Amino acid sequence: MQFSKLQIAIILVIIIAGASGGYLIYQNIFRRIEVKNPGIIVYARPGEPLSFDPAYETWYGVREIVQNVYETLVFYDGTRTDKFVPLLAESWWVSDDGLTWVFKIRSGVKFHNGEILKPEDVEYSLERCIIQDRAGARAFLLTYPLTGISTVRAINFNDIEKVRELGRTIDNAIESNSTHVILRLKFPYPPMLSVLCQSWFSVMNKKWCIEKGDWPGFNKSDPKTYETWPQWNNPPREKLPHRFEMCGTGPFMLESYQPATQTVLKRFDGYWRGPAKIERIIIKYVQEWSTLKLMLQTGDADMILASASYYVELTGMEGVTYFEIQTPLIWYIQFNFNISSDSPFIGSGKLDGNGIPPDFFSNPDVRKAFAYAINYDRIIKEGFSGLGQRPSNHFNLIGLPYYWADAPMYKYNKTKAIEYFKKAYDGKLWEVGFKFTLYYTPGWPEVQFTYAAIKSDIEALNPKFQIELRQVETAAATQYFNARQWVIAMDGRKPDMADPHNHAFMFYASTGVWPLYQRYSNPEIDKLVDEGVRTMDPKKREQIYRRICELVFEDCPSLVLIQQTERWYQRTWIKGNPYYNPMFVGPFFYGLEKGS
Repeated sequence: MQFSKLQIAIILVIIIAGASGGYLIYQNIFRRIEVKNPGIIVYARPGEPLSFDPAYETWYGVREIVQNVYETLVFYDGTRTDKFVPLLAESWWVSDDGLTWVFKIRSGVKFHNGEILKPEDVEYSLERCIIQDRAGARAFLLTYPLTGISTVRAINFNDIEKVRELGRTIDNAIESNSTHVILRLKFPYPPMLSVLCQSWFSVMNKKWCIEKGDWPGFNKSDPKTYETWPQWNNPPREKLPHRFEMCGTGPFMLESYQPATQTVLKRFDGYWRGPAKIERIIIKYVQEWSTLKLMLQTGDADMILASASYYVELTGMEGVTYFEIQTPLIWYIQFNFNISSDSPFIGSGKLDGNGIPPDFFSNPDVRKAFAYAINYDRIIKEGFSGLGQRPSNHFNLIGLPYYWADAPMYKYNKTKAIEYFKKAYDGKLWEVGFKFTLYYTPGWPEVQFTYAAIKSDIEALNPKFQIELRQVETAAATQYFNARQWVIAMDGRKPDMADPHNHAFMFYASTGVWPLYQRYSNPEIDKLVDEGVRTMDPKKREQIYRRICELVFEDCPSLVLIQQTERWYQRTWIKGNPYYNPMFVGPFFYGLEKGS
């Protein structure tokens, strides 16, 4: 009897394994790794959604769901951030003066409720976002080029003539017919396509929204609709008509939501590009890092959202791989110039050593003292695994146009920190000290580590400086923030488009999201931000953004800690990269497969 070479090799392995008591060697050679939950992707992450309204929410944990359930007119072309491909728009053209954009809407596309996509759905969705205009959301990205104002609340809602006029302006700026949607701009707006592919401008089914009790839309034959739209402006979450419901055209549809537990997305078999290869997506909300890590390690989760400080624990884990991508994601801290006097985080509310006054950070010497007191290199190395670089401000980012490598910036300098602390309040601050509390939510070790580092750096300068740290639940943190009771806020975000205007406006213009929260204003910056987005000449734009860099350094309204290099960890049995574009806010599941 003769044996093949393969049979001989197997016999030798068995003999060696038996002779050495090495049954485990044999087992590891021949074992078959079982894939858990075939046909289902389990994605675990911290946090929990507060609603699924695409126009309302800015938290990435909601937006990543939105980008899989809803769709926009256009989308990023692969890994590019400056090139776009048709999605719900089949094609488009722009007038020579850049003021008119015409989109041909794709035919035969189905919503999850069976309705067929119509151009009026697109018109309704964009107008709905503008009139809803939730404070802190991103309606301004479209409101501004279409109306010339950043928020519809710029007018007095008690002035019916103004309300009626703005309503007609919005309706005339976005129109539709049986095949096309037309946008009419007040001025040329180069980032328009980058804006339209963002989740806030997702296309919803008009009929479904109205049936749920949402805004009925403008109606040229009913003048009252141009007067009543403010009723739907900036609603509280609890009054959203379809808060935890969704009806889009995307590859997945919402199947169920269990508060604080999980969201389940089901494959939409009627998807116009063909059904996804994955049957279901289960997004589990897990707040403890040890649990998240164990879920990935055992295969109970196929992918997890990991904070940078934990990358080292995942790299090299058996059966796990990762993708690394340089993104414009920044982490930053914002100073509150006018804290609510009833804040539980400012102690006595006075400069007496037992608290801080509500306007503590309106003092530029205090802000600059903090800016020099922070050891940024330590935060990057220990809090973010050393993956990233520190930019000078929120918009001067590596990879974005007009990046200025030599822009002025604050660096760790204890001598200068002490100098500014002694200068603040004519020396009284240094003499009596201060005390306040920073709060953070579970599941975000970067924030907890950074706050601890700031506490250590500041308290090392003067024993009378006291910073307390407190963990609070997400819902409570949201209430504190909306009530303006926060002292310093730390957050991370990417620009909404690959253009410096977005963050220049959001973080430094007086009508931007953060300056409104902070009560920060600089008229010269306001003027320059407006000029920057309206200027078509690249050289002039570069000069404008450099001047803003200088003004931001002088004012120091906030600080950027890092521009992060991100990693996405998943099991090796997942085929495909769900995080391939640097502007993505989370995984895009369409096209993924789950193999052996």
